[in-house]
Amino acid sequence: MSQVAANSAEVLVVDDVKSSRRTLEAFLSGPEVTVVTASSGKEALKLLFEDERDPALIIMDVMMPGRTGIETCRALK
Repeated sequence: MSQVAANSAEVLVVDDVKSSRRTLEAFLSGPEVTVVTASSGKEALKLLFEDERDPALIIMDVMMPGRTGIETCRALK
């Protein structure tokens, strides 16, 4: 289960570029938003299915090596 405070929303940021993940995390983080990051589609799917995270919003890069953002979205669907 997700470990987000009761009044907090979780956002999942998926991007293979570390600086992009960190920039979005810094921009989005706040008292009512918890940001979780993943560096690949595979890692994102693990967080969502194995770790049972339930983010309110997913921001995903489309062009990533391995499983692209589009392929990852199809797997989520």
